[in-house]
Amino acid sequence: MTCADIGCGMSAFTLYLHFTGTVTGVDPNPYKPMGGPHESEEGATPFAGAGIKIVPSMGALADNSFDRVFCISVIEHLPRRKVAPLVKEMVRILKPGGLLIATVDVNIHYDMARPLDLIWQSGLHPHYGKLDLQWPAKRFGKADDPDFSADVYGLVLEKPVAPISEFYSGGVIYQAPGVRIINKQARGYLDRTEDLFDIVMLPAIDSFGASGAGLYAAQESYLYTLESFTAMFNHLTDQGVLCVTRWLRIPPRDGLRIFDTAVAVLRNAGLDPRRHLVMIRGLSTVSVIASKSPLTGVQIHAVRSFCSQQGFDLCYLPDMTPSQANRYQILERPYYFQAAEALLGPQRQEYLTDYLFKIAFSTDDKPYFHDFLKWRSVPVLMDQLGGLSPAYVEIGYLMILAALLQAILAAAVMIVLPLCVGIKRAEFVRGSTAVFGYFLLLGAGFMLLEMGFLQKLILYLAHPIYSAAAVIGSFLFFGGLGSQISQYWSSKPKRTASIAAVVIVSLGVLYLLILDDWLELTRAQAMPLRLLIAAATISPLAFAMGHMFPTGLRQIGITAPALVPWAWAVNGFASVTATVAAPLLAMNIGFLRLTILALGCYALAAILSRLLPDQVAIRANYIHDKS
Repeated sequence: MTCADIGCGMSAFTLYLHFTGTVTGVDPNPYKPMGGPHESEEGATPFAGAGIKIVPSMGALADNSFDRVFCISVIEHLPRRKVAPLVKEMVRILKPGGLLIATVDVNIHYDMARPLDLIWQSGLHPHYGKLDLQWPAKRFGKADDPDFSADVYGLVLEKPVAPISEFYSGGVIYQAPGVRIINKQARGYLDRTEDLFDIVMLPAIDSFGASGAGLYAAQESYLYTLESFTAMFNHLTDQGVLCVTRWLRIPPRDGLRIFDTAVAVLRNAGLDPRRHLVMIRGLSTVSVIASKSPLTGVQIHAVRSFCSQQGFDLCYLPDMTPSQANRYQILERPYYFQAAEALLGPQRQEYLTDYLFKIAFSTDDKPYFHDFLKWRSVPVLMDQLGGLSPAYVEIGYLMILAALLQAILAAAVMIVLPLCVGIKRAEFVRGSTAVFGYFLLLGAGFMLLEMGFLQKLILYLAHPIYSAAAVIGSFLFFGGLGSQISQYWSSKPKRTASIAAVVIVSLGVLYLLILDDWLELTRAQAMPLRLLIAAATISPLAFAMGHMFPTGLRQIGITAPALVPWAWAVNGFASVTATVAAPLLAMNIGFLRLTILALGCYALAAILSRLLPDQVAIRANYIHDKS
């Protein structure tokens, strides 16, 4: 076996490798002991008698010439600009099928993410076989030394036999027999297929950096909800398993929410979660496995063997003891094991309440899987973590909050403020408050109700773009049609507005009761037909909503024309702010309550429509600043 030891220095590890085969050391200055003088003659080193070849760089080494390339505790000592060329050269000299073994020492002053990412992105893939070399710490007895701290991150990667492009760029994987590529949203596909699967896998599809920073906190995800996991579980064969992998974060969040979701799925299916679940963690990920059938002794033994050979930590396994947790990637406490026991036990609700983050399962009504922040935990985080506490506040949530504040400020400055210019004093008599409230509620109610339909139809149409097109297009078209038709009714405008509001609330309540069942009946239809069904479902509600604004304007246009600009301004202000506020409201109260809130706005508008000023009651006195 041919080995290359990159950055070999005068390490005994290079001599140890020599016992296993032919070794080449790579180091521009290998004969300089730490802190000692430079030795230029090879004869003065222990490598001379062993016949170990030392070269100053990898440039002279042939391509694909080594079975093993070792880089032990070297990368963290290099300038950042030299890490990428080093990784590229190590991959070049490695044989196809060969292994790259690299470690990076833990150092709180050194960001290991970048060099580790460069190694992962080098075209190699994880090696899952058992190494034929023992770690030098074990070989030389350091593992038994209580003063020896092996705080390193290690990677074992394999160079593929074929070019990586053939595997991952539309090559043999996509063309292999039995492989079928389905370009659909997972939920939409599962709703329309009766196929059963032995394995359903959800890898960590989002970016590690963005996920860790909380950029997805305000983003809906219908892939990780209780309803989604239930659909996947129901499409398993009797011996099938659902495996979900998420990025590991400390304190734990993603992995525990996945585990709690799996527990709920199994309990809802009438199964004992303790006999069907596995949770393990590695260097940067945590995986939860839910089995359709109770785990057998052979399967449990296989999980234990895999974790032992690959350095994964057991977080939960049937009949697992506390001493079996937290062995390899050692945390301050066995957080995951303790959380798993709590989530499976009778104290689950108490644990969820006391935990610093929100880790209870998400649902289709509140599909914000990445929303973990509890605002009441912020003072605790600041007290315990000091300057590090902002890292645990989801940026996505803060961005939506900042956008809301900007929208309020911009709407106030650009919509409301211009009306105040030139008005020195305005005295509104009875009815003006009803005008402001009426048009404010219309602006908020319209946008909140539209957001509720957007959420409902994402799953029905199996794509957010289709949902946006159907909902926005239908509300605009049928709302505009209702606005046009509203002028032809013979009743007074305020009476027309009252009737329209009653129709809106009545239809909204009816939809809350039957919409899910109605959509379920037609879910299996082709996409064009589902788009037409969605538009037809929205049309009566949007048609009635279209009556409210123009009839109100006609009423005050006759009785108080000076209030018309204010009606436009108030309505525009409410529409802008409600659009941004809707996600924040949905994150906290859910889309069902958001829809009820929108209907409440229209119910109040129905009451205020009766209080709009009539021709007799209104009087207004405006004094304009002529200067």
